[in-house]
Amino acid sequence: MKHYSEHILDLYVRNSNQIADKRIAIEQHLLQCSGCRTIAGDLREFYLLEEENKKLLTAHDEHDEALIVQPGYIRSWPLAKVQIPNSLPARVWHFAKRRPFASAISLFGLAALMIFSIKQFNTKSDTNPQYFDYYIEKKQIAVFNSQQQLLWTLPLKDIGKGDERDILLQRAKKEMLLDIDDDGKNELLTTRFLLTQSVNGVRILHIINSDGTLKRDIELSDKEIQFRSLKYNKQFEPTFLYFDSLSQSLFVAATNNRSPWLLIRYDRDIIIVGKYWHYGGIQFVSVDVDNDGKKEIATYGKNDVDDIMAKDFAFLTFLDPAKITGETEATTTRGFGLAPSNAELLSIKFPSTDVNKATGANSFVQQIVNETPQGFSISVCSIVSGSEIYLEYYFSKIERRITDVKWNTGYESLHKRLKDERKITSIFNEQYLRDLATKVEYWDVNEWRTKPKTINN
Repeated sequence: MKHYSEHILDLYVRNSNQIADKRIAIEQHLLQCSGCRTIAGDLREFYLLEEENKKLLTAHDEHDEALIVQPGYIRSWPLAKVQIPNSLPARVWHFAKRRPFASAISLFGLAALMIFSIKQFNTKSDTNPQYFDYYIEKKQIAVFNSQQQLLWTLPLKDIGKGDERDILLQRAKKEMLLDIDDDGKNELLTTRFLLTQSVNGVRILHIINSDGTLKRDIELSDKEIQFRSLKYNKQFEPTFLYFDSLSQSLFVAATNNRSPWLLIRYDRDIIIVGKYWHYGGIQFVSVDVDNDGKKEIATYGKNDVDDIMAKDFAFLTFLDPAKITGETEATTTRGFGLAPSNAELLSIKFPSTDVNKATGANSFVQQIVNETPQGFSISVCSIVSGSEIYLEYYFSKIERRITDVKWNTGYESLHKRLKDERKITSIFNEQYLRDLATKVEYWDVNEWRTKPKTINN
């Protein structure tokens, strides 16, 4: 009697079309051959086992939760060997020994199914925003999860190349990711004009949910302010954002596009805790100025108190975030009619150089970079004929003062040109830079002094 191979019998049990023309002949043969009938029976049993496992793997409820195992005392006992002849592993092993060809193919498929099922049921989609980037050409903010997968984009009306530079230089930002409501999901905060925002010419603070939908808008209420004899009635708008983790406060810098600037402190419920007024444009960044492990807010830019006489100057003030409470004003720009701030730790005034005086271009602090436990660098910039020239002042955390000044190529070449034109007479050398460091002034209660002031805590 001619017997059928295990492969043919496997195709028969699985109702394969490959042996459709032989099915009747195989069935007649199985009636007469007990050996082939046993093989076919084993194959059917194996595929039934496979089907049972499929049902177990796919019987998954999206609400299923892992069992919580309570730790307890486990007593050791001698283990006894127990035979379970009808267990699933025993039956699979028994079949594999008798039918290696069929079991190899089927187990491969079963393993693939198990891997697919594990991936499907155990991998949760990460929808929590972790970082963002700019699509400059498309005028979009792109938001990503921790696996660097794009979650969504936010169309904007205003965005440009300068934004990438601000992030690179760690300047105060117009966007940030923050779990503002402490629900475990980050929101995106931005002060830019959204594409969907109605055109009213006023910036507001947008809080975007983790799924890209709008959570809420916050419009600043400040419209009218008076500084000394000058009155301003233009709406203030939010610009830069910073979150202080120690005080759990959101800080927003606001401007009316004139000299008055405002630093607002919010709590997590977006309730105002404090306001700090300053006369002159500001940006800010966090630094640990005294190496105590707590971040201070470094506000910097330009002090406009004497702007009417073209005597505005570059400044830097360190603030204790936790002390920005109530409504106060900077002690270096008194004139708002408010109480003086007690949040100021140290204020620095940078000198106007002979280059500034010859060109009529006063300076301002543009950025703070390269912070280390020893200190950080402060870029003081002037714009002359559309070009930026820099001097870099170094602040020592140990000595609590400016200890060094460096120059860039643009400053050196401009100095040389002005000297050739006989507009200045100074000699540009190391002594020139050392003299600038000694001309830096520090605020002491109500006046500027060249002697460094002890940082208040």
